[in-house]
Amino acid sequence: MERTDRRDIGVAGIYMLTRLVLWVLSPILYLWTLYLAYLTSFGAVLISLIIPIGPQLYYAWVIWNGTGTLANLYIILCGAWLVAALLGFIIRMWIENKA
Repeated sequence: MERTDRRDIGVAGIYMLTRLVLWVLSPILYLWTLYLAYLTSFGAVLISLIIPIGPQLYYAWVIWNGTGTLANLYIILCGAWLVAALLGFIIRMWIENKA
């Protein structure tokens, strides 16, 4: 097996791992955001149902201001989702340009 074949297999494995992380974290963050919106108002729930990214950023900001720290589970999961999405996008573009 050539060196490039092993590297391609490793990159494909990392890409699959990023997809798995996104697959697991997406519904968790969506439901958690809906719960936070439910605690606020019915209008917030409707907005969160339609456009989930905006309210996720808003509630991350609210939690950050409320606790004064970024070391909160909701913020960490949002950050992990963002890193996995960006890494997966970069790898996908690299694979498509290589082929």
